[in-house]
Amino acid sequence: MTKLQSMPPNQLHTQWLRSYMVSALNWPALSPDFHPIENVWGILTSSVYQN
Repeated sequence: MTKLQSMPPNQLHTQWLRSYMVSALNWPALSPDFHPIENVWGILTSSVYQN
C-alpha cells in the first residue's frame, strides 16, 4: 500500500503500480484527520477474517 501525494499519478506510474499489485490510496496529503495506520489495521483485520 502506498500514498500518492507529491504529484498526480500518470499512466506510467499507474501501470507500474498495477503490475506489482500495489494499492495506491487517493487521500489528501495534508489532512489533519489522516491516520493511515488505522486504515492499514482495518484492511489487515478484514483480510484475516476473510481467510
